Amino acid sequence: MEGTALAVCEILKYLIIHWKCQTTISKRALLEGQLVISIEALSSKHQPHSLHCIATISSAGSICGGLVLKKFLKEIQSILPRLSAKLTCTSEESNCFQDTSRVTPFQIIFEVDEKLRTLKTGCLVIKQFLHKIVIVHHKIRFNFNVKVNGILSTVIFGDRKR
Repeated sequence: MEGTALAVCEILKYLIIHWKCQTTISKRALLEGQLVISIEALSSKHQPHSLHCIATISSAGSICGGLVLKKFLKEIQSILPRLSAKLTCTSEESNCFQDTSRVTPFQIIFEVDEKLRTLKTGCLVIKQFLHKIVIVHHKIRFNFNVKVNGILSTVIFGDRKR
């Protein structure tokens, strides 16, 4: 696993572990909320035969409760030293709080150049990872969007009816 797939999976692992730790106060609490993972890839102007990928992970629901942004960014950057990451949060505080308005409480964006084959393989890895998460945490919902040179593919993981 490398590039975009590594970054997305590591960020999601971090968020879910953080999220799970926040719910341990109520031992029977289930993780619930929604994450949107979007990858947009265009032909790279800097590297021939590569795609410039911009990946965005944003949340809706209560996933961001108690997340300290500076700590999160520092830990994520230490996990993913090759990627440049920009983290933004709609909260004016340094923490994100539970979102009751369904406004996106945070968003992380990172960029990487990859070969098309690596991106395709990476997307399959991400899909498998999301499927595994939804099996264990069935109240989490993921929208996974990939747009390569203008062609969009969307997959939704998780079922609202459960």
